[in-house]
Amino acid sequence: ANRIATAHHRDDVAESVLLHLLRGTGVKGLRGILPINGYVVRPLLRVGKDELLSYLESNSLPYCQDDSNKDEYYLRNRIRYSLIPYLQQEFNPRIVDKLNQLAVIAGDENQVLEEETDELWPGLVQSGVNSSLVMDNQMLFGLPRALQRRLIKKALDLSAHAEWNMEDVEKILALSAREKVGSALTLQLKKKVQVIKSYDRIIFTTELPERAQFLHELSIPEVVEIDAAGLSCQLSLVNHQVYEIKPGDICLDYEKLPHPIFLRSRQSGDYFLPIGMKGSKKLKKYFIDQKIPYHNRDRVVLIAGEGHEIYAALDYFISRSAVVNSNTKKILVIRPLYLEQGQKHP
Repeated sequence: ANRIATAHHRDDVAESVLLHLLRGTGVKGLRGILPINGYVVRPLLRVGKDELLSYLESNSLPYCQDDSNKDEYYLRNRIRYSLIPYLQQEFNPRIVDKLNQLAVIAGDENQVLEEETDELWPGLVQSGVNSSLVMDNQMLFGLPRALQRRLIKKALDLSAHAEWNMEDVEKILALSAREKVGSALTLQLKKKVQVIKSYDRIIFTTELPERAQFLHELSIPEVVEIDAAGLSCQLSLVNHQVYEIKPGDICLDYEKLPHPIFLRSRQSGDYFLPIGMKGSKKLKKYFIDQKIPYHNRDRVVLIAGEGHEIYAALDYFISRSAVVNSNTKKILVIRPLYLEQGQKHP
């Protein structure tokens, strides 16, 4: 069978609306029970319980009832046998009709919001690396709150199969609104879902990559492959007088560099000497100022000696202590070769 038809009726819709309301719900929950939900169809939602029972009795049709339907241990049964009769008696004898009316209106309005959410989704969300979903936080933050909630809920549904509630969504909205310079903000949710705010991005992931760490002592000339950074580097030593710099080449004054020299990932305490400035600058502070996402900083390829002074960071800077000038005789040329043609470090 490719369909299962159930006998849910108008009274069930009214109970579901109240049940969702008591548990805390948005417009989506006020729809009550849907007529079609996957392979389950409910053709009797417009028919009242009394009408169904009358039809069965008048046609002498046998039917069965679940014994648990009368057990008031369950909240739905307390709504059925206590709350709805009380509302009918004390407030509105047509409360079941009115709750069904609310379900129809909520369903229509929810459909409009869903369509608008679907239109916004492609421009807001990117397919991230490492099974992550990356969302433009600036765009998200500029949208009406109702759409923010729906887009976050959709991101959570795609990240993991779980019952996400309003508290989960509000925690992410609070994370989205926070301003903190210098590091990523992380929120741990159920099903191993982590939500990370990194500058202008919100990242949903269940598979955070391990920290990339690499260290390679240079032997020039050579080609060095750095899988953690997604590139290889071709290194050569040339005479300054005859060399013409080519686009993409990183050129350092070889005689100003220490020996041995390494290609490596960042370490605590790293610093460099910025061109055009006096003194030094911490690499960590540079990453913060450049708004380099926290999880990408370990993938930046650095040129360093055995200490913490950095002579160059591929795609980012060359230290003034290694810059080529008119007095330079030998140039260390580093030519990055990325995994994909034209690809730069993220």
